[in-house]
Amino acid sequence: MAIRPHTLADLKLWLITRFPFMESGTNWLNIKRNPEKLISAQQMNRLLREPYIHGGYRKLNQNYMYYIKSIFYEHNEFYNIWTHLIAALYFTVLCIVSLIYNGWNTDNAALNIVLISASFTYWISTLVHSFANMSVITHEILFTFDISAIFTSFVTITVAMCRYTLADPEMHQSLIVCNGIGQWLPSNNQSPCGAYIYLTTYVSLVCCIFAVIGRTLSKLYGWPIALLVKNISLVTPCLVYFAASLDFVRIRWTQNQPTASIPYHVLHFVFWAIAGLVFSMRIPERWRPGSYDYGCHSHAVMHILTAVSTISALIAVYYDMVDNRGEGLNVDEIGIETTLLPPIICGLFLTLFHYIYLRIIIYKIKCN
Repeated sequence: MAIRPHTLADLKLWLITRFPFMESGTNWLNIKRNPEKLISAQQMNRLLREPYIHGGYRKLNQNYMYYIKSIFYEHNEFYNIWTHLIAALYFTVLCIVSLIYNGWNTDNAALNIVLISASFTYWISTLVHSFANMSVITHEILFTFDISAIFTSFVTITVAMCRYTLADPEMHQSLIVCNGIGQWLPSNNQSPCGAYIYLTTYVSLVCCIFAVIGRTLSKLYGWPIALLVKNISLVTPCLVYFAASLDFVRIRWTQNQPTASIPYHVLHFVFWAIAGLVFSMRIPERWRPGSYDYGCHSHAVMHILTAVSTISALIAVYYDMVDNRGEGLNVDEIGIETTLLPPIICGLFLTLFHYIYLRIIIYKIKCN
């Protein structure tokens, strides 16, 4: 029977079987499992079980060192941790290099904000997957903030896209999304990009709340409608963001004015779409339940795809920054309140929501 490399251990055996000379070079694949430290899905609290994942769960209610040490042996969160840990380190290094060599000025401020936001988002994700199994309450608290970080990143990258990608004033007349919502702006600020920033902020805010509530209700009661609400809420901000991004690609393409950023805008969308499809459909573990408990499951694949998608977005924003350096919309043209107010609104509302929501969910879990 052919070996299917579902995990690092399987991959090592697969490599050695086909390429014996590689045996000495695969020591880095010696990541051992500790079955005595892991439990099955039947032993795990139902709120923390994952569909089609039958084993490899870490124990609940252990001390910090148990979860820190678990970063270095295989379990069903191992690849979730390392995929985003590597991404967090990558974006952090990029952020530091950018700040040291380019500083903080009108031209690159938005790009630096995106780098800071990406670093923060991936560090939060790494923390979540490392310590989420400490308790049911800890699990809910961490994943609530994980979802919030994801939606906040959409707001920051929207600001960067309006600063660079949509900077050409002539393009504003052709942008369907931006002009369609321009009437929502206050009378003292008629920038289509400003309207787009506000739209993304409010959509992200509302969808974040519905995603968190939908996730909790689907876990507590198993309501299919709650799971559907969660999935729709996760997808909607992506569609709002990509509507303007792909609108930009359409205009440049029809005007026969290609830019270096266009392939990366498209790749950003493609990788996000594939990541969403893989995760929502639970591919590939739904095809062979129990075979992908430790690796190559949908969550790990989604992590890799989202990281690559974020890198594509950064490259696209960078090329647009270079193309529009000194010509793009500055803070005064967009409006200082448009640039700063959306993230502040997001932060204040999400803080209030987290306080109320977590008080309710903690009470509910304790009652059960």
